[in-house]
Amino acid sequence: MEYYGAPQRGTMRAFVILLDGKPAGFIGLLREGGIGKYFTEYKPELQPYLKSITIMRALCKALDWCRAYRGPVVAIATTAESCYTMNRLGFEHMEGVYYGWFDKWHR
Repeated sequence: MEYYGAPQRGTMRAFVILLDGKPAGFIGLLREGGIGKYFTEYKPELQPYLKSITIMRALCKALDWCRAYRGPVVAIATTAESCYTMNRLGFEHMEGVYYGWFDKWHR
């Protein structure tokens, strides 16, 4: 609630990124209506740290939730950097800004 200011829809499982003991961002999976939504959200003050190994480890660790999810998982990438990251993490480009996680179907 401290980050968003109000309850959010769906069921969320996320890593919380703290700066000075306060939430500055999240990396996780939101379940809404049977669809998994892989997401990152962060405040501007976290921007200088986004390329850190700690953030990349959290991004990769959150993929375990995608692997275990029993339905489709989607993500949205709106910048060139986020598109690169989605491809690097194993998401596949679907159309426009949409990416999908198809790992379990490729085994």
